[in-house]
Amino acid sequence: MKLSIVCDLERTNQLNLLPDKDLVDLCPHIEPYQVTKNQIVLIQFPFDDLSSSKVRPAYCLTNQIGGYQHIIFALITSRIPENPLHTDIILRPENPDFMISGLRQSSAIRLDHLVTLRSSLIQRELGSLSLKTQPLIVDILSDILRS
Repeated sequence: MKLSIVCDLERTNQLNLLPDKDLVDLCPHIEPYQVTKNQIVLIQFPFDDLSSSKVRPAYCLTNQIGGYQHIIFALITSRIPENPLHTDIILRPENPDFMISGLRQSSAIRLDHLVTLRSSLIQRELGSLSLKTQPLIVDILSDILRS
């Protein structure tokens, strides 16, 4: 039973709460949680002036990249702009994507507000977007890069 608890703590990165870290050797190697693109997650998202950050939903635009396992994220906010930009994707409860997104209220994916962060900062997975919406996101990002 003790071994199971130690392994569970290792899996959730809470092993440092244990007094004896040598117990890690008793656990089988556990692969880190693999986040893939197109998922919506909760992450500590920095403000654009880097003055602070806030836990909020974000959309994973990439798989993990490089030795530090970076992911490019798009901000998701529950503050729906009065005049959405062409780079905003609005998700409302009547939208089929809203049901699988894991979001609790109408939200906007702000594709003009991106950040690259380590995947280890992800707090949990919320949901995803449909295969229909994913190409739309790629098209919007391509337009941003071309303009």
